[in-house]
Order: sequence, then structure tokens, then C-alpha cells
Amino acid sequence: MRTLLIASLVCSTALLGCSKEKPNGDPAPTDSSPGAGPKAATPQAAVKNMWIGDREGDKDLFMGSWAASPEQFKMLEILFETQKAQNEFRHKFIKTYGEKAWRDFMKGGFPCGNDDADYERAIAKVDKLQFKISGDKAEMTDPEYPQNRPEVVVKSGDQWKVDYATSGWRCNEAALKEIQGYGAIFRKYIAAIGRKGISAEDIKVEVGRALAATDSELPKVDGPRRFDIDHLPAD
Repeated sequence: MRTLLIASLVCSTALLGCSKEKPNGDPAPTDSSPGAGPKAATPQAAVKNMWIGDREGDKDLFMGSWAASPEQFKMLEILFETQKAQNEFRHKFIKTYGEKAWRDFMKGGFPCGNDDADYERAIAKVDKLQFKISGDKAEMTDPEYPQNRPEVVVKSGDQWKVDYATSGWRCNEAALKEIQGYGAIFRKYIAAIGRKGISAEDIKVEVGRALAATDSELPKVDGPRRFDIDHLPAD
């Protein structure tokens, strides 16, 4: 988990080291947003809306919680869609095979996405963060990590929004491409869950094989294929 609340808990972004630093020449945030949802009357509400939208797969609420440039919104959309795919995979996997099987799946060291407990901790922690408001800008710090650079929430019209450029969700192009690949894998392999003759262990092996093919830092999976994701058995 990253140290500041806005920093993504998504395992894939943590593995890829998405930067929290704002590089020179970054596009300035815009007041427009491709999403919509409850207006955040306080900086705390903006951060909570962001996490709730991510947890619930509510794209309008999530995207509407950010102040970002058009290019940055494209990055946020990729992060959102990846997390949504991971959440859907996890929920179906647990419903089909149980919590114990999911814990075993997690031992593979895969980019696994947030779980329900991660979201609850993140949302609960918002009330413990410190916000220093100056006009239309609020610097946010975590008392547990006072040495870290503050992240920012800005006022856009009559509502507050998270400033993407200073947040831990920031990713470079190479990292974003890998994250997008993770999402595609989880989205594809969800179809194997619950199919006749395919076990939780089989899915763990084949998802691990697919992920390792896109990320050299993940352990390589040897041995025969357990199933062909492109030719699944009938339900």
C-alpha cells in the first residue's frame, strides 16, 4: 500500500512504481470532467467520492472526482477499467471457489487489485487526513507519514476535486501500458471461472502464465497448459 491515501492501492500500479512526482511541463488540470456524480462540498468528500467510485465500479463518480487534463483523464480511465476488471474477477472467483481459494491465488504474487478491506481502510482513513485549505486549494497530508510530499485537492466551480498531477495515481506511459495489459488478462480469464473441469488452481496457473508473459518481474510459469482460454469447455 502506498503511504498517502490518494495513492493507488491497486497492486498493479504499486508493482510498476507509478510516480507521485509532478514532472515539469505537465498539463495543468482542467475544470471539465468526463464524469458526473454527487458534488463534493469539501476536500474530504472529493477523496471519498474517488474511492467509492473505484470500489463500486461507478465510472461517473470516479471520473467526476478528478481535476485533470484530457490526456490525464485517459490515463485515469485505463486505471479505472483495470481495477474494475480485477474487482469483477475477484468477486466471481470468491463466489465460485471461496475465500480460501482466493487467498491461495494471491500467494502467486500477481497484480491482484484492491479487496473490500482495502477500500474500507482507505475510505475510513480520509477522516484522519489533514487538509490545509488556502483559497481554492487544499494540501493533504497523512499524519502517519508527515515526511511525504503533500497531495492536492482543488476547488473547481462549486465542488472539490482531486488533483491528478500531484496524486499517487500518476503513471508513466510504459507503466500504464502494462497496467492496461493486466486489465485485459483479468477481463479475459473471468470467463474460465466456474467452467466444468477447471479448478481454482488451474486458473491461478494460467492467469500467472499470462501475466508473466507481459511482465518479466513476475515468476515464469512452466509446465503444460491447464486449459485453453480461447477454447473453453461448455458450462
